[in-house]
Amino acid sequence: SKKNCRRGAFFQHFGEAVQECNGMCDNCVSSIELKDIDATYHTKIIVSLLQEMQQNDQRATLLQLVDKFKTKWKHSGCSNEAVDLKKEEIEQLIVQLILDRVLKEEFQHTAYTTNAYVVLGPLWKPALQGEQTGEAN
Repeated sequence: SKKNCRRGAFFQHFGEAVQECNGMCDNCVSSIELKDIDATYHTKIIVSLLQEMQQNDQRATLLQLVDKFKTKWKHSGCSNEAVDLKKEEIEQLIVQLILDRVLKEEFQHTAYTTNAYVVLGPLWKPALQGEQTGEAN
């Protein structure tokens, strides 16, 4: 999230007492006005895309999923300025869905590389039904 202090997030992640940032991170220094949007519909599209892919024994990396989302969004006729997300915002939403356990990452190791694929997580069904809403900012 661009609303929360990055430094505070690091302290919290490592179980340390949160200290004042005093403008030491980009989020605290930023003067950009942020607005919350309801990303429930975006979440449903992402989950339905992954569900279709899983049924066809296909997988996608985060970047491939972003591209597939943008293509499906464009063809759905919903791309008006009020709800259209930038690539960076879609990536942020997918990461948030991973943190919320709607999605998860699966790793495939080869002799030369490791690929991280985004797949459905344990909480994908409530998200598809709109019970767990996504939020982007």
